[in-house]
Amino acid sequence: LGCPGAPRLELDRSSVDKLIRSATLMDDFNWPLLAKLLVIAILIPAWLPVIKDLYKEVNESLADEGGLFGRAPTAEEAKKIERKRRFKRESLVSVPLGQGKQDARANRSNKGADKQNSAPSNAPKRRGF
Repeated sequence: LGCPGAPRLELDRSSVDKLIRSATLMDDFNWPLLAKLLVIAILIPAWLPVIKDLYKEVNESLADEGGLFGRAPTAEEAKKIERKRRFKRESLVSVPLGQGKQDARANRSNKGADKQNSAPSNAPKRRGF
């Protein structure tokens, strides 16, 4: 059997054992890499919403140039983008330390009174984290 003229392959017992040991999955598998990928996969629910919001924020800030991966907008699209920006609240707001807690307490104490005294608003609700 084999090709005529090809050198004959001689295998002794030690080279066969070495070949079998090197072919096992346990020796060659990169276990630290698997552990790192497993940690990343387990933490997807924690970091995926952050990545989505970050992408949305960057895409909206670059809308004049076509967003992160898009083309430059036409004149009509640019007008629509400008109209959206006029009515959108700022997403990056500086709040002095301590003031945020006071506002939260005031909102909690006035929550019931606001529902009874105010008419329903048609303003869009702002989504947060």
